Amino acid sequence: MKLKKHLAQGNIIYFHAGEQQLSVADNFHYRWLSLNNTVQSVMLNRKPWQLTLPHQLAMVLPLQFFTPKNILELGLGGGALNRYIKHLIPNCEFTSIELNSEIIRCFKRLFNPCNNSVNIINASADAWLENQSSLAFDWVVMDIFLSIKDSTTAPVLVCFTI
Repeated sequence: MKLKKHLAQGNIIYFHAGEQQLSVADNFHYRWLSLNNTVQSVMLNRKPWQLTLPHQLAMVLPLQFFTPKNILELGLGGGALNRYIKHLIPNCEFTSIELNSEIIRCFKRLFNPCNNSVNIINASADAWLENQSSLAFDWVVMDIFLSIKDSTTAPVLVCFTI
């Protein structure tokens, strides 16, 4: 069955109506996080470390050329990148900057079945970056959800190495 059909057959297991409407739904095969009715992250329940969305495969292409020891992720979401990296490179240090405290709660409770260690900082990515005099990360990845009202340009993802 295609992913789109699975996502139409889930049961909502978490809902929060704040500045952004956040929901988590689940079925036998998948668990997914949505912001303002847009799916942001999908986790395969039987293999939570497996990437499921096409843009995630593009995000990890640099791993064919190097093995980072210390990663900074701007935008935690459902933690797909964290689960994948921790499965692939267990000793890698991983830091996520996430503005939305509800997303952090959802990740810890519903999207971290392997109890991966991740340093999560609850802050705006741009404000946090402005306050850093230097960055000690091998790889910086950005995958931040922006709605049309947040910005006239909404980047989907940016990856770069330092």
